[in-house]
Amino acid sequence: MVVPISKSGITGFKMSEYNYQIFEETELIIVTWGPLATGEGLINYQMETWNSGKLPIKWDEIIDFSKTQKINVSTQDMKKLADLSVQLDSQERPGRTAIIVSGALQYGLSRMYSSHRESAPGARRSVEIFSDLTEARAWLGK
Repeated sequence: MVVPISKSGITGFKMSEYNYQIFEETELIIVTWGPLATGEGLINYQMETWNSGKLPIKWDEIIDFSKTQKINVSTQDMKKLADLSVQLDSQERPGRTAIIVSGALQYGLSRMYSSHRESAPGARRSVEIFSDLTEARAWLGK
């Protein structure tokens, strides 16, 4: 079953908005960011989905920034996001996160997040960066 969820409840994006879909049969969540991604928005997404207990922490995730044109994120935001994420890593079966980027800035920020996440005590989830959805799905096997 696919459950599409929009933060605003409407089709399309507002400036700092994301939409996500839950694929229960494959234990996958795909979040697609709109034209603007902010540190506050990324942290809100983390809190609304994973930290809220709505999703099993062992599920895989695709974060798609391919439509994002502007990013307003600090290094402190990336560290906070990584720390929040690591708190939920499943010891049973760690999930995987694939990040889709379309530019050098997106790639650099995604690497910063990945580095913070991997170096945090208790980190178990794998994070990889890709240039398209096909590569990300292939890595996840979904």
